[in-house]
Amino acid sequence: MARRKKIPPYKTGDQCFFVNMYNKIRFGEIKSTHESTDGVLHYQIVDTTDYRFNVVEHKYCADTDKLLKGVKRPAKR
Repeated sequence: MARRKKIPPYKTGDQCFFVNMYNKIRFGEIKSTHESTDGVLHYQIVDTTDYRFNVVEHKYCADTDKLLKGVKRPAKR
């Protein structure tokens, strides 16, 4: 389930909430943006709590944590 409210893409230096690989909502700063060959936008985000780098799709990012309640990333195989 993707987030409910659509927002324009983030830029380098912006801050946002995101769902990490453990499906926890975190807050971080965007370090870079990348677009894949199929047009999906990804961000490299540094978590402000533990300073870990994360790669997150745009649909798992939001301006508020309330918009990400109930959003889950698929499990890795």
